[in-house]
Amino acid sequence: MAQSPEQYLDKADKSTKRLNRIAVKQGKCIPQTDKLIVEEPFAIWLRQQQPDTSVKEKHLFSTMRTPGGDSELVLGMLLSEGVINSVAQVRSLTFGEGTDSNECYAELVPELEVDWASQGRSASFSSCGLCGKSAIRLLELRGVPKLDNTSRWLPEQVVVALPDTLKAQQDLFAQTGASHGCGLFDANGSLLSIAEDVGRHNALDKLLGQRARVSEYMEKGKVIGLSGRVSIEMMQKVVMSGVPVVVSVGAPTQLAVQMAQRFGITLIGFCQQEGFNIYSGEQRLAFGSQPPKNNIKEK
Repeated sequence: MAQSPEQYLDKADKSTKRLNRIAVKQGKCIPQTDKLIVEEPFAIWLRQQQPDTSVKEKHLFSTMRTPGGDSELVLGMLLSEGVINSVAQVRSLTFGEGTDSNECYAELVPELEVDWASQGRSASFSSCGLCGKSAIRLLELRGVPKLDNTSRWLPEQVVVALPDTLKAQQDLFAQTGASHGCGLFDANGSLLSIAEDVGRHNALDKLLGQRARVSEYMEKGKVIGLSGRVSIEMMQKVVMSGVPVVVSVGAPTQLAVQMAQRFGITLIGFCQQEGFNIYSGEQRLAFGSQPPKNNIKEK
C-alpha cells in the first residue's frame, strides 16, 4: 500500500515521522508539516539452549521506545538488569522480522547461569524499573561493579559545560523537541558516546549498550550526562554501569539520592553554567583554582 503524503517514515531515519499540522498565529491558520518522534512497542525475549539440548525462552521486558539502536538497547538492558556481565555472554540477537521488528530474541551462551524465576517484567509507559527501597536491597544482593574512588579528578568547569555539550549533539531533540538524551564524557568533558530516545531509561540503556560493544563495561574516569530528572530506575542503571559520576540538568528523586549515597555514586543535579547541586560523592570534584589530580589511568 502506498504511503500517504500526510504520514510516512523518513527513509533515512526510522525515529521520526512527518505529519500535517495547522499552526495558529495571530488568528491565522497556517497548514504546515511537522517532524514527530516515533514511539513504538518493543519486546525483549531471552533464549538459551539447555543441557538436554532443548531451548528455553522467556519474555524479559516490554517498553515503548523510539526505533533505532535496538541492538544497543537490548545489550544495555541485559547489562543494567544484571542478566549478563559482558556482551560476550550473548550468542546472538534475532529480530522477529528483520531489523525493523518490534521484538528481539537475545540468545545467551549455554554456560551462563540464568535465574529464570527472577526474569520477566513489563512496562506500558516510557518509565519502568523497580521502585522503592527494595531496588537498593536487590542491588546489594546482586552485587555491583566496583567504582573508581579517585579523588578530585573532575574539574568544576568541566561539569558546568556538560549540559550544553550534550544538547548541541542531540539531533533527534533538535528535530522533534521530544527526546531524552544521555551522553558519556571523559574527565576533560569530551563527549565519547550519545544516545536518544522517547524514554529516558531507553536512552541510557542504548548508551550503555554502545559502550559495552567498544570498550570495557566498567568505565574509570567517566561521567554520564542526562538531559532530564534522575529517578531511581535511572540511578539503578548507573550503578550497574560502573560509571562513578552522573550529571543531570534536572532534579533527582529522594530514592535516587539514597541509592547514589549507598553505592558511592557522585550525583549532580540542576547543572547549568552558573553552577550545580551535589547530592552525593563530592570527593571526586575539583573546585575553583584547585587543579585536579592527574592520576586517572585512561584506556
